[in-house]
Amino acid sequence: MKIASSIKVGLLTIIALFILVGTINWLKGRSVSQGERIEVSFEDVSGLRAGAAVQIMGLRVGQIEEITPIINGADSYIKVKFVITEPNVSIPYASIISIQQSGIIGEKFLEITPPKIKTVYFSKQNDNISLKKGSKVQIFWNDEYITVGDVKSVETIDVRSLSEYEKFELQTPYAYKIDFMVDKVGVVLPFELQTEIKNGNLILIAKNDSSIYVSNLNNKYTVVEPIRISDFIDVQFEAAKSFNSINAKINTLLTDEVIADLQKTLVNLQKVSSSANATFDNANMLIESSRKDINEILNMSVKLTANVTELTNNLNDLIQDEELQTSLKETSHSLKTTSDSINSILADPETKETLKNLNETSKNLSEISQTVNSMTKDEEFKVKVAQTVDNLNSSLANLSKTLEMVNELTPEDKECIKKTIRDTQATAANLRKFSNKLNKRFLLFRLLI
Repeated sequence: MKIASSIKVGLLTIIALFILVGTINWLKGRSVSQGERIEVSFEDVSGLRAGAAVQIMGLRVGQIEEITPIINGADSYIKVKFVITEPNVSIPYASIISIQQSGIIGEKFLEITPPKIKTVYFSKQNDNISLKKGSKVQIFWNDEYITVGDVKSVETIDVRSLSEYEKFELQTPYAYKIDFMVDKVGVVLPFELQTEIKNGNLILIAKNDSSIYVSNLNNKYTVVEPIRISDFIDVQFEAAKSFNSINAKINTLLTDEVIADLQKTLVNLQKVSSSANATFDNANMLIESSRKDINEILNMSVKLTANVTELTNNLNDLIQDEELQTSLKETSHSLKTTSDSINSILADPETKETLKNLNETSKNLSEISQTVNSMTKDEEFKVKVAQTVDNLNSSLANLSKTLEMVNELTPEDKECIKKTIRDTQATAANLRKFSNKLNKRFLLFRLLI
């Protein structure tokens, strides 16, 4: 039985259609280009499909060829294979690969982000930091510091060029701007970072409740797992619960009594503000009324400062005067010589004996003084002393009269008086001799008896 040619053509056409459909199904999601093919592993692809776009910094450079689940118990994962179709495009080492979505209900695609330079600011104190270009960037992970990148530049900037938040954080007029790059696979930094400098290295620390994400460090690229809508909703639900709890506490605190107290406090603050304004006005009036006195005080202060400056200059001139220095040296030498002489005199035994006698004399004078004091306490002695003083005064008066009479004598009378005195002296001498002879005879007479 012969098959008609029309039947043969129909069969061949049907077979060709099957082959075409199979080829299309096999080629669906595959690229026939000879670009670079890369495989990465995800724990969740969040609805990503084969044939989806691959973008680098927002530019489409390839597509996903194959998505294969690897089921291995707790170690299950999904292998994603994609190809770079654009020529002269290669993915840098340690690039971040993540699954993104174009819009709220848009399609999923694979986003590649090369390592970027990040910037942190460090307060500039009086001392310089030990950080420089090429210094290591480290994080504390697994009980040790690991190097994740290096410093690209360090420069000093004026904080006025920064945002208000950064000014508040720095609190210094100048700051260090530190540019660095993280090129360690598996390290994802949070948006806000704290920094410190230790042993010449820049240490990165997560701020507040955030953390530094560290995944598998043995791959070539850093893979960031996507966040499902359900997980996002759970996070928002937890945040809403926390906010509700805070709101309940605020409502508990803001009772009617507390609100009334706050209103009273505001009224009191207004009164205090008014009083403060009045006080400032009075202070301004006082300053204005005392401006003349203040200016005089300032002028006197200026004059005083000038006088002190002039006095200081004069003292400097005196100190720099060579004659004065010579005189001071000679005076110092003379004082030293005098001191040595006094020391030698004090060391002399005769001087010590003299000082001893002076001490005894002082002691005797003290005893005499005590005796006189005791005598002056005797009333009869005081009367006798008074009579003696009166008699002495009378005698002195008579003597004064006698001297006046003597002064009135003529030279002849004075000569006669002198002669009489000489005769009296001679007579007294003869009487003394006669008395001595009588004493001797009287002594002889007593011996004879």
